[in-house]
Amino acid sequence: MADFKAQLKRLLLASQAISYRVRQESRKLSCPHPDYLKASVTLPAEWLGKHAIAKDRAIKAFPGLDPDLTNFVVAMHIVDGFSNIPGLVGADPAQWKLEMVPIPIISWVNDAVLSDFLAAYSVPKNSSAPSPAE
Repeated sequence: MADFKAQLKRLLLASQAISYRVRQESRKLSCPHPDYLKASVTLPAEWLGKHAIAKDRAIKAFPGLDPDLTNFVVAMHIVDGFSNIPGLVGADPAQWKLEMVPIPIISWVNDAVLSDFLAAYSVPKNSSAPSPAE
């Protein structure tokens, strides 16, 4: 669990460089790896409390995984959808065969999904002066 938290902290620091904004519609991201170009995930237009709840449920449902696989399971639980990811068939995580998911896809999903998700937790600093008290 400590490794997972350390990795999430690293991703959070990296995500602070990403400017979070609410979008009009969900976003489909395709894997850039040349061997897995058909693999994709769909990110929601806006990260909501239900995604944070799904993150917590995923962590509890899959104890004992290494940090990369834990992050991957979390990421796959919070996306709005996915396609063409080897080892993941259907929406039921109990049916997923994590041992069949290629490591380049795990790495891509972890970076793409979690950095976007964690960016929602960073609040931009307001550079304007505070308004005077009335």
